[in-house]
Amino acid sequence: MAAQPPHDPNFGLPPEEVPHDWEFNIGDDTFKRVVTVGRSNLDFLARMEGETATGGDDQNGKTSLELRDGGEIDEEEARKERAKRLKAAGIKISDEDILSDDDESKKEDSDDSDDDSSVYSASEAPNGPGGAANEEEEDENNMLDNDWDTSEWTMQEIESACQTLVRECELKSSKKRQELSIRMLIRLLDRHQEAVAYIEKVSESLLNKAFPGILVDGIAPEALNLSHCLAALAPRFADSFSLLGPIARVCKILTNEMDLAAQLLQWRYKVRRLKRELYAIKDDIAPDRWIRKKMTLNMKSDDLNKKWRQMHDATHSSSVPPDVTLSHLKFLLALCTPSNTKHASENRDEVVKKHGLLPICLCLKEVGEDYMDPVTLDSASVVSNRTGSTATVSLGALGINNMGLIYPHQVACKLVLQISQERCLLYPLLRARIHEGLSKILAHQPILPAEDICMALDAMDMIGSNALKSSNVAMSEEDYVAYEQEKRSRLFHDENYVDSDADDCPSDVEDEGEKAIYRRETRKAIINLLVLPSIVSKLTLLLEVPHAQIFLGSVMVLHKFASTQAYNHVLIEIISLAGRPLEKIVENLPSGDDKICLACLNLLKQLSTRQAGRDGMVTSKIADMLMPLISGQDATPSKVFTLALNVFVALAQDGVTENVGLDLNGPPPKQVLYDDLLRIFTTPGSSPTVSIEHLLDLKVMNFVINFLVRPENTALYFNLTNQHKQMGAIILHRIFLHKECCRTMPVGPAMQYLAYNIQHMFTFFMEGHFGHTTKEKLIFFGSIQGSCRGLAQIAKYSPDGDMLVMRKIGDMNIYKEIEELLSFPSVRMDDSYVPKIECSDAAARLVGSIARVPVSERNPEADKESTLSLKDDVDNCLKTLNRLIEQMAKPLMAIVHGCPSKSAVANATSALANLCSTNATCDALLDMGLAKIAASLFPDKPSILEGAKGMKNIEDEIYDVQARDKRDNEVAVLLDLDASAFTLVASLCRTPAGKHAVQTTGMLRRCVERFHLDSGVKGVDLVVRGEISGVFAKIANTHTIESGNAGSTNDYILNPNYNTVRILIELVREGGNTLFYRRSRYWATAALAELCHDTMRAVPLIVKFGGVVEFSRVIKGFKEGRTPEPLLRPALTGMFRIAKYPLGGYVGKLFEEGMQQPLVAIASNVRLRMDYADVLDRTPLGDFAKDILFCMSEAKLHSGNGGFGGMGEDDSVGEVKRMEETKWDKDRVDMWKEMGVNEDVVVAVQGQEEEEEEDYGEELEEEGVDEGEEGGEEKKAGDAIPLDGTYASMGVSTMGSLAAELPNESAECAQTRVSKLDAEDPRFRNELRRRKEYYEMGSSYRLHRGGEARKSVTEKGTKSSD
Repeated sequence: MAAQPPHDPNFGLPPEEVPHDWEFNIGDDTFKRVVTVGRSNLDFLARMEGETATGGDDQNGKTSLELRDGGEIDEEEARKERAKRLKAAGIKISDEDILSDDDESKKEDSDDSDDDSSVYSASEAPNGPGGAANEEEEDENNMLDNDWDTSEWTMQEIESACQTLVRECELKSSKKRQELSIRMLIRLLDRHQEAVAYIEKVSESLLNKAFPGILVDGIAPEALNLSHCLAALAPRFADSFSLLGPIARVCKILTNEMDLAAQLLQWRYKVRRLKRELYAIKDDIAPDRWIRKKMTLNMKSDDLNKKWRQMHDATHSSSVPPDVTLSHLKFLLALCTPSNTKHASENRDEVVKKHGLLPICLCLKEVGEDYMDPVTLDSASVVSNRTGSTATVSLGALGINNMGLIYPHQVACKLVLQISQERCLLYPLLRARIHEGLSKILAHQPILPAEDICMALDAMDMIGSNALKSSNVAMSEEDYVAYEQEKRSRLFHDENYVDSDADDCPSDVEDEGEKAIYRRETRKAIINLLVLPSIVSKLTLLLEVPHAQIFLGSVMVLHKFASTQAYNHVLIEIISLAGRPLEKIVENLPSGDDKICLACLNLLKQLSTRQAGRDGMVTSKIADMLMPLISGQDATPSKVFTLALNVFVALAQDGVTENVGLDLNGPPPKQVLYDDLLRIFTTPGSSPTVSIEHLLDLKVMNFVINFLVRPENTALYFNLTNQHKQMGAIILHRIFLHKECCRTMPVGPAMQYLAYNIQHMFTFFMEGHFGHTTKEKLIFFGSIQGSCRGLAQIAKYSPDGDMLVMRKIGDMNIYKEIEELLSFPSVRMDDSYVPKIECSDAAARLVGSIARVPVSERNPEADKESTLSLKDDVDNCLKTLNRLIEQMAKPLMAIVHGCPSKSAVANATSALANLCSTNATCDALLDMGLAKIAASLFPDKPSILEGAKGMKNIEDEIYDVQARDKRDNEVAVLLDLDASAFTLVASLCRTPAGKHAVQTTGMLRRCVERFHLDSGVKGVDLVVRGEISGVFAKIANTHTIESGNAGSTNDYILNPNYNTVRILIELVREGGNTLFYRRSRYWATAALAELCHDTMRAVPLIVKFGGVVEFSRVIKGFKEGRTPEPLLRPALTGMFRIAKYPLGGYVGKLFEEGMQQPLVAIASNVRLRMDYADVLDRTPLGDFAKDILFCMSEAKLHSGNGGFGGMGEDDSVGEVKRMEETKWDKDRVDMWKEMGVNEDVVVAVQGQEEEEEEDYGEELEEEGVDEGEEGGEEKKAGDAIPLDGTYASMGVSTMGSLAAELPNESAECAQTRVSKLDAEDPRFRNELRRRKEYYEMGSSYRLHRGGEARKSVTEKGTKSSD
């Protein structure tokens, strides 16, 4: 050890003016005491020179082999593992490389010299055992306190000691003495506040001395030595140092060599050009001036060359030793660490602005390069197998020592980790290629300890996180420009708007235009520099490393990259090698470490955000990898089951979804699964349907339902939180919206769950406990609605679903809950008014779905007819319907009458229509006033007038503005009616009382009007017209006198102004195989078949508009499998009525359509007869076909010679007019004979009617009624008006509307259009009585004024009601 300077007899220790008490215990002799104390001091110094000092490095980051899980690595074990990794990597080492530190320290102690050749002290060794363990450090501090007691020192003594120790560091007489001085100075700062105040007082002078601003003649040795002391003091005084601005000078020192190299390169290119220019003007200037210019150029070249040589001369002051560079990096690291200073963000920005990233990047890139480290220069030689060369190189050539990365690289990596935390510095980090240096460290994973790899992964993860925020991967370039413009507009107009990207630009970029350019350049740098396949492939290789921390770090970084433009690169690497990396991720999914589980889950979910990723993983058999994790009897409650099901749900998504964040401390997987299911299944559009189909294809839908309902123990419902109960009900409803799930999935546990939820949530509903936040209220009401609608879906689409749901409701006894849910609130001021209305809507839908309807009424569009008789079918439904009517009918009618929600009214109307599906229940509901409730849905009188908007075949003749506006409003109301309103009207037409109510309240008129209105939406019009066709099919051929001028429903339906028949035939003709089309087609065919009973008026119209063609197409389609059996019945019925037209007028049409063979096929079809042999109340379809064939053959026989005289359309119309004008026809006589009336009575009635008509004409002449006033048509018909139930016979000249020219009800004395008599005249009453009798007896009786014939016919009992 070198001798101490003569001016310091105390060997650097504070002067001892007064001996301590313990010194007198040594002895009274001063000489002996001084000798003893001196020897003890010498022993202390010798002992301390052989030990290491940390110098406060523990505050700069990780300096021990302590992993994140808290376990410490044993030194000897680490060295053995190190040797194994080097051998596995193909690097051969000798046994001397794995010597323990104790042996090395003993070897160093044996060298009795203060040689400064080692640039790194033991305290700077990154993985040394003495500088990391807190216990050893505490022991060393205790030893130092025992040997050097400063507890009673004064402030002057403390300051003097600090000054001396700083001076010792500056002089650096010995490396070990410098380390000891730093250690003692740190201990003084720990124990005395006076020392802290002194350092803060002299900090500016220390910084100025250590970091000179002018580097022309190099740096003084004292300044270089002082940098070590400042690096140790920086963590404690980072705040005060930051205010003095040393970062710019430190960066200047670090980049001095690069600046000089740049100047030298630039000058060498520049001097050539200047010399050429100088020689070009040699003859133009004076020789002495030319020589001076040339000498100037040479002098500058020599000066730059001299500076470069001096800088690389170790003996010159301008060269910066490696240990000083390390201290500078440690100083920057201390000032950039947030735990040391509140100015860390500003300091990071300053480091980047002053080009401090350049030396950091070069330091990182030295890993793997020929970096000659003096410490490891003499270490074991290795053979490089990577290049195939047998040349002997050292581990130092890789920038790696025998325990991992050398300390400068570790410090640089930590500094990068701190700087990368600033999002605004991402762009300069990428331009400096910092990530390339980090990737080099990752590439040397086989020969590096886990701590170094994890540190590089941390830095890479932070860079990836900032790249994720700035990449805007979901936006195209055009979208990004629009997003920026919108953001600028909001910043300008909205003072309260906060820009979420405010921290993505440096502080000196203030203009919005410059920020936009900076952000655009950042995006380009991410795409062109960061997200490269080479980096992604190195990260993917780390998945094979059997180390938990490295695996976790690589998964986290891959997740960040997959959230940027590197998605495709990550996907390709993950599914490469037959999905080997994907298999490793799935294998670690059930890991015991929660963080690893969440990281793997989020990476797989992030890859599933795009269709390409989902397809790629499915192709790589990820389903087969995950299936063992969710199968098994006890798999449902397990955590592994939840994690695997999360991945399956992510694979079932549709389209491009949002990026999945990575929060290792986020919610548990169970909550994540609930959130994902709720988000996926409540997305607007068709995405939920696609997701459900994907889950069905993956064969995991059953597992999803099991997760929600736990079929092994349904009582587990009560162990769930309220939020999970409510979310589960909403998810189940969305699942069962898919009909395939209702048919194939087990619905028993699901029904139990939904019934439990209605019962449980109803208690909170009545108490008003809906939740605190808006989201909680939304989920609460959504769960009630979802439960009702989910049960409705199961009842509607599951096999025997209505019976199962009804039985479950009875078992759970939730009738009262459903009844209360139907009671919608009447006060709009209620905060929960709208959600409660929606709950009523859902409850009404549930009631409508469980109301059992006879099979023939429920599915008229089915492929097969019901095998039950009508009586048995009705008996099966009556019990359920009566139970529901008893408790649910009145709330449903209240909804129809007063609820403002159109959806609720539609569902309630549909439910009431189902409740009216039998005659008994229909009469019961009519007694409860359902007819008035149904009539309230339609517009009030007056009806829609002539020329209404949307009407067909009517000219606009209204010029009154108010009348036109009222008409348009009524048209709008009529167009807004849902199809369920017309379904209810059709159900009411089931009984005579219902038909009477429909016709007398004007609902039939509105149905006909709506049938001819066009809403502009083809699907809506198709459904509505189909339901109105059902009304026509059930109410056709009905007669009531109370309905106004037109007593027959056929007068409304067959009115020539509307062409209803033509539209009905169009409905039969239109193509399509959807449910709504098939239903509309059936009812339209049934309506035409019923109208054919009106032989003389309806049949010619149906034939005219192509009814025979459409009926034949339906009948022919049965043989080809295109026509269902229910549709075949009305088609055959209509065809039979056409064939029975008098004189076989239209049989020729049947022959033209080639109906013989299809009818023979149906008549001879044994299956049609055998399948329905037990149905006694329904005529077999084959019998209809036989009857038609019989009519065709009979007409052929009567025609003679194989031909028959069929009439054309024009002839048939003329024949119809001729037969209508005949006073007596054969059909009427035949009908009376069938009724049992004697021929004498018939002849008497005929003669009496003729006399009545003559008398009636004479009365009209006596009353002065001119025939010309009634129009030319009446004049041609004769003197008397033939009252046969048509409009013309009732005096209606123009149709206008279906209730046109009604009598003025407000007038005191009105005149009828028929008799022109006053209402008070007795003859008027006689006329009304005659009309009533006519309609009671039907069209077989001609109106007359009295006589015995009428009496005799009446006595025979010929009322149509009988």
